[in-house]
This record gives sequence, C-alpha cells and structure tokens, in this order.
Amino acid sequence: VLNSKIFLTCGPKTEWIENFLSKYSVKCRIVASLTLEKWNSYDNGHVMIEIFREDLEKIKNHQADFIKIEVLQSFESFKIMELFIRQLHDKKLQAELESVLTNKKPFQNFKNRIDNSDYRKTWFDFKQNELENFVKNKLNNGSINH
Repeated sequence: VLNSKIFLTCGPKTEWIENFLSKYSVKCRIVASLTLEKWNSYDNGHVMIEIFREDLEKIKNHQADFIKIEVLQSFESFKIMELFIRQLHDKKLQAELESVLTNKKPFQNFKNRIDNSDYRKTWFDFKQNELENFVKNKLNNGSINH
C-alpha cells in the first residue's frame, strides 16, 4: 500500500472505501473501466478506487486504523456457491447449478446461469451476507493481522 496505488474492485466496495478515506482527508477517485471486447455479462469491466500518491503518507500515519482482509481463496468462494445452491427452493435450478459446479469453469458458468435467472439479486444478497459473515468471523477470531 505504501509503495503503490490501492485498487479495490466492485462499485459498492469502492464507494464504501472512498467514504472511509474521506474521513482521513485522503484524496481519491473512483475509476470505471469497460472492456473493448465483446460483452459477456460477467466481466464487462471494473470499478476501482485510486489514491493519490501524496495522500499515501496519511494512510501510513493511520496504519492502526486499517485492517488487511485477504481475498477469499477459491475453495471458500466455491463453498459459498454450494451453500447458496442448497438453500434454493427451485429444484430445477438447484440441479442445474449442482451440475455446473461439477463441470469445467464452475465459477464462470455459475455466474452465467445465475445472471440469466430470476435469482440474480437473491444470489448477490446471499453472497454479500456470507462475505460479511466471513469478515465478522475473522475479526471475532482475531485471525486478521493489523
């Protein structure tokens, strides 16, 4: 962080980080990018936050206020998809998604199938809840290094 830019993908997360950094008067901006390739509904671009180099010193001076949370490992993300599938009431979709997870490119194909279903919002809400629980558990267990 102290020697390079900070990037955080996904719109809501970048907005949260921008709000948090503004409390420390850290100058930053949200940057959106879109692919020049054919759009595919699951990876059309990214939203990032960029912190200006002169403000990295402010972060260094407040390091104790920041906690680094690592990205989920693949098996952890896979487990969230499995949990979501188990709680579905739509047995047809449940069977389709179970099949998706046993074939090639499970993450990409799961996302494609969810994006083209009535359960897209349900999935994102479920995933968000699981990610929040993951962070809460890490914080409560003291397994995050400050």
